[in-house]
Amino acid sequence: MKMANLHRSSRISSAHLSLHHALLISFSILIHSLCAAQDIEIADSLRNQAQDSTPISAPTSDPASWKIHRSFIFDSLGQPVDVFIADLLAHLQDTTGVGLPVSKQEFCEILDRDAAEIVYSRQLIKYATPKSIEIQKNDHLNLTKIRLKKKYIEAGIEFHQIHDSLLNAADNMYGVHRKDIVAILMWESNLGKNYGQYQIFNIFLGQILFLDLAYDHSIEVLSSKGDTTLFDEIDEVRRQKRRIKNIRERAIKNLAYLLRSAKASQTDPLLFQGSWGGAIGYTQFMPFRLNLAVDGDNNGEIDLCTWSDAIHSVANYLKYFGYRNSLAKRRRAIYKYNPMKSYVDGVITYADRVWEEYQTKKLKLQKTSSLK
Repeated sequence: MKMANLHRSSRISSAHLSLHHALLISFSILIHSLCAAQDIEIADSLRNQAQDSTPISAPTSDPASWKIHRSFIFDSLGQPVDVFIADLLAHLQDTTGVGLPVSKQEFCEILDRDAAEIVYSRQLIKYATPKSIEIQKNDHLNLTKIRLKKKYIEAGIEFHQIHDSLLNAADNMYGVHRKDIVAILMWESNLGKNYGQYQIFNIFLGQILFLDLAYDHSIEVLSSKGDTTLFDEIDEVRRQKRRIKNIRERAIKNLAYLLRSAKASQTDPLLFQGSWGGAIGYTQFMPFRLNLAVDGDNNGEIDLCTWSDAIHSVANYLKYFGYRNSLAKRRRAIYKYNPMKSYVDGVITYADRVWEEYQTKKLKLQKTSSLK
């Protein structure tokens, strides 16, 4: 399949829109969002054998010790260090599923590159801390206050005006109200202005390797402040451990998707960028959800950094999860986009406020026009 400029977007013919091929193209469609990647200098050659064999201290709960290195992934016999790495390799080497199988050797060649070492420790700790849900809840509450300011309300109204035909088309095709599409795009990427510059490979592999240590670090920090309320109880500790395990398992699924798709599209996997949690594009889809991406303008290409494809893709996502115009069904589908009540509350509030003001402004313009 022919690839476009790596600093814009990789594109694939829409003639292959079966589920398998929709999955296959999902990562190649977003390289348009990687313009910032041209500033990242990636070594073209692997480290020499002497560097590979240099002893390196085992990582601890100290973030300074976190570095993606093959010695933290494979033991001295070349075997996976834990069940998570074994599961990742199994996903990579599977002969079925999205993209092309990735061998252990191919995985190691990526690991041996300089850019692969990066660990985003601050973002990792934010995910790992027992207060993660509380932090994210407050983030959405604060974001709601920000998004309801005049500046962002007017930006939403303007977006409705500029993309009126496109939003109407998506609304009619998917049965998803345009106001919710606009609100999600505002929440996820500030209508395309902010969609992340973190290397996705490092985000997910960092979660697989160091999330437990990041959890330990966060416990140490909380304990030093005398805050033990979230991990005094055995049941709470067990719940937190399950949460960490679930995040690592999702990271495996997302990283496997990335590497297999990158191989199939002959794309450098270290060029893909996204948010601190690994979401990408205007729509901020997680990698394993990119099968829901849509070629909105039917131009034979899917690029989630164009409004036609982004708008149709959000609508398709919500429809897939049972969106209806009733408040309960709206909330349920939006919750599937981001499973936090504060997120759903914010999106719904913004959507309704912007739509009301947009309609009012539209009526005023129509009355003014009719008087002329």
